[in-house]
Amino acid sequence: MRLYLTRHGQTEWNVSQKMQGACDSPLTELGVRQAEQLQKRLELLPVDKAYVSPLKRAMDTARLLVGGRGLELIADKRLSEASLGAFEGLTIEQAQARYPEQALNFRRHPERFRPVGDGEDFHQVQARVEDFLSDLARRERGNVLVVAHALVLRIARLALMGLPLDQLMDISVPSCCFCEAEYEDGAWHLIAFGECWHHARDFDRGVWYYGAPGHAEAIRPGALITPFPNLARALGACPSALSLSLDGHIDHNGLKLSRLYRVQGVEMGELEPCESPEIPLGRVWRAPKAYRLEAYNKSLGSLPTGNWI
Repeated sequence: MRLYLTRHGQTEWNVSQKMQGACDSPLTELGVRQAEQLQKRLELLPVDKAYVSPLKRAMDTARLLVGGRGLELIADKRLSEASLGAFEGLTIEQAQARYPEQALNFRRHPERFRPVGDGEDFHQVQARVEDFLSDLARRERGNVLVVAHALVLRIARLALMGLPLDQLMDISVPSCCFCEAEYEDGAWHLIAFGECWHHARDFDRGVWYYGAPGHAEAIRPGALITPFPNLARALGACPSALSLSLDGHIDHNGLKLSRLYRVQGVEMGELEPCESPEIPLGRVWRAPKAYRLEAYNKSLGSLPTGNWI
């Protein structure tokens, strides 16, 4: 089973730095754009089922992500954001002023956090998220999309990697990021977490890139192309070793000055998906024939992706 996980798009309370928890606020215009960009990426991947937190911000994001696929959105309460009690509606600074001990635990000692008023501690959230993942591993095959929240995804990461709860806040969870895991032979393997290649301004539906160390006008059959310009640049440096971190940072030993090209006339159905131990499935494709190239040297950039709240 292949699992794709993401956080909802940016909301109005994200902008004002308020903790949402079980409360809700609507997606911003940027949040909608973030979901639209991720939807373009998901078009490159097969998705058979979609599980979603019942909170509106997650449901609205999921509807944008699966638009046109005809998939039912399966609401599952175990994917709801942690209920934060009296913290909900406060900024972290306000929570620190009113409830200093638990605000400190929330940020630095999550295993000790106890909500003020009605709410859940992170052990309770951990139990329901782990129960959801166990159900998936037992029941599902194929490719599953999960749309949830920052704390839920953080806890899912711990479960997928076998890490303790005190490492809950060690990693960022950007809005509409891309996370991926595989369940095989009775074990989970985390492939990506918090990666945002699809937020690059140069990423778009039907746009393909090729990197080369010098001038090129066309590619030969069998060449590797990708919709991600940062990866094309890295491959164009002709590295003998390349690795991807969970959040999408690319390390390689290429010494060539890479030039970036757009590949002309590509039809997705013509391409052969390609994977290797260094580059997982869904990042590069093999061209079956020659394609014309157009030089493309614009600088890369990315959409802002919200914050961790």
